[in-house]
Amino acid sequence: MYIECVAIIVVIAIVLFMAARSGRTSFAWVSSPLLIVPAAYLLSLPVSHLLDRLLPSISQPPLAIGVTLVGLVAACVLYGMLCGNFPTPRARRTYLIACSGFSFLLAAVLITNLIHAAYL
Repeated sequence: MYIECVAIIVVIAIVLFMAARSGRTSFAWVSSPLLIVPAAYLLSLPVSHLLDRLLPSISQPPLAIGVTLVGLVAACVLYGMLCGNFPTPRARRTYLIACSGFSFLLAAVLITNLIHAAYL
């Protein structure tokens, strides 16, 4: 799933870049936390290798899952902080549901992949 996460990051980064170039910088800033979950997954393997040396009693797959979950929590906290940029409660709610839903579903797929690769 590393290639898929790189592809997701590249596509989102291109959309953010195009939005910023067209003058919609607020859209680019508000949408930038979408990059956190795939980036956390990409960093989960190196971080779990590093933490495995410090915490030998915990195996690498739970550490990688924990890093991915920390990325999900960080993204959702940022969504909550950035939703104040929207003028209406309906727009805030739509933003929170769409972005949190995307991040949650992506994290669920990535964690399922980690579990499947580690234990099956």
